[in-house]
Amino acid sequence: MRHLSVREAVAQLNERVGKYPHPRTGRPQRITKQAFTKSLIPLLADPRRGDAQCIGNQWVIDASTWWMWLVYAEQRANKIAAGQWSQRHPWSIEDMEAIALDSIALDD
Repeated sequence: MRHLSVREAVAQLNERVGKYPHPRTGRPQRITKQAFTKSLIPLLADPRRGDAQCIGNQWVIDASTWWMWLVYAEQRANKIAAGQWSQRHPWSIEDMEAIALDSIALDD
């Protein structure tokens, strides 16, 4: 099974969310490593998903499910840029699963 480091995951997220302007500044949205660790690692590591695990003192993310989080992050950034969600809208497993599954349905 392939894993991603936190650095790789943050870089991939920023490629996706950087397409959308921050609603106040107009600059591309970004996710810092600190925000990723605080907001996303607990969700990725949640036993309901198990998309991340701590090995030693390093978090690793399961690459086989990572695409779902990327789709979610991009749609979240789009909704924030469009004013549908606030910048403080909490990250959630439920939103991620709904958005990711919706993207699959759109592909079919």
